Amino acid sequence: MRLIAFLFLQLASIAVAYCATSQDKKVSADQLYTQVTRLVPQMEQTRDSVTYYQLLYKSFSLALVCDSIDALPNKKGKSQPRYRKQLFKLLRTQRQHLIDGGMMYYARHDNPMALKFFHLYLQTHSSPLFRISDKQQDAYLGVVSYYASLLAYGEKHFREADRYADIALNDSNMAEDVAEIKINCMRELMRTPLDSSRYELALLALHDNAPGNAAYFHLLTDFLSRPGHEGELENFAKDELAKDSLNANIWSLWGEINMRKHNWDEAIVALEKADTIDSTQVQVIYNIGICWGEKAQTLRGKDLQSRTDSNTVTGEKAMKDSDIYICLVNASNAFHRVARLDPMQTQVKWKEAAEHVDAAIQRMKESASEPTAKKTSRRRGRR
Repeated sequence: MRLIAFLFLQLASIAVAYCATSQDKKVSADQLYTQVTRLVPQMEQTRDSVTYYQLLYKSFSLALVCDSIDALPNKKGKSQPRYRKQLFKLLRTQRQHLIDGGMMYYARHDNPMALKFFHLYLQTHSSPLFRISDKQQDAYLGVVSYYASLLAYGEKHFREADRYADIALNDSNMAEDVAEIKINCMRELMRTPLDSSRYELALLALHDNAPGNAAYFHLLTDFLSRPGHEGELENFAKDELAKDSLNANIWSLWGEINMRKHNWDEAIVALEKADTIDSTQVQVIYNIGICWGEKAQTLRGKDLQSRTDSNTVTGEKAMKDSDIYICLVNASNAFHRVARLDPMQTQVKWKEAAEHVDAAIQRMKESASEPTAKKTSRRRGRR
C-alpha cells in the first residue's frame, strides 16, 4: 500500500507540474503575441529608419519565439498553434525589410548588427511561421546567405559562416562568389588529416572548374607549399604546365620550386618565361634577381676553392667577361626593374638585396682596377 501511495503521489506531482508548465507556455505565447501586435503599429508609424529597423527586428524575434512556444504539443501530443495565421498576416509583408535593415547596417560598417538581421531573415525562412511551399522559391535566400557567410567569416565565426555558405551554394548565381568563403572556412576549421584531405580535394575541384580563378590557384599552391607536400606541389606544377604552357603563374610556381632546390639555372629559365608572358609581376622579377645573385655566390664559392696565383682574373675586360660579374649584373638589372615598379617596397623588400649586389659589383671593379704586382725573379749570383 505504501508503494502504491508513493507512486500515486509522484504521478500527481508530475501532472501538476505538467499543467503548470503548459499554463506558463500558454501565458507566454499570449504575452508575446500581444507584444507583437503592439509593436507593429509603432513600427509602421515611425519615420526614423533606425527606430523602424529596431522595432522590425524585435517584432520578428518575438514572433518566432511566440510561434515556437505556441506550437508545443498539448497533453494529447498534438500541436495546434493558435497565433500562427495571425502572425503571418501581420508580418509577411514586412519580412523582406529585414534584408533592407541588414544592408543599411552593412553600409554603415556595423557588421555585427547587419549579421543579426541576415541571420533573422534566414531563421524566418526555415520557420513554420513563414514556411514557403515547395512550389515557391525564396528569391533572396542565396544573396542573404552569401552576405551572412561573408560577415560571419569576417567576425571569425567560421562554423556559422560555413553553414551559411552551404545555403548560398545552392543558388547558381551566388555559388562562384561564395565558394571562396566556403574554402576559407574549411581551411580555418582544419583539425585532422581528413580535414586537410577534404580541403585539398575541394580546392582541386574548384581549380579544375575555374582554372582562370587566381584565388583558387593561390590557395591551392599555398596549401601544397606546406612541409610534407613537396612532391604533390611539384606534380601539380608539372600537370599545370602540360595543360597551359602560356600561364605566367604556373611558370612562376615552377621557378619557385626550383629555387627551393637551389637549382638556379632551371629557376631562372622558368621565371624568365613567366616574365616574358607577364612583365608586370614584381615578385617574379625580384625572384629572378635573387636567383642570379645566388648563382653568383655559388660561383664565387667554387672560385675561391680552386683559385691559384696563376688563374686569378685581372683587368677590367677579364672581369666583365667573368661568369660571376655577368650574374651580378643580371641580378642588379632585375632589382632595378623591381625598384621602378615598386619604389616604395609595398610588394617586396628589394632594397637590401639590391644594395648587396651593387656593392659586390663595385668591389669587383675596384679589385680589377688595382695594379697587378709584378713578380720578381731571383737571379743566381756568380760563383
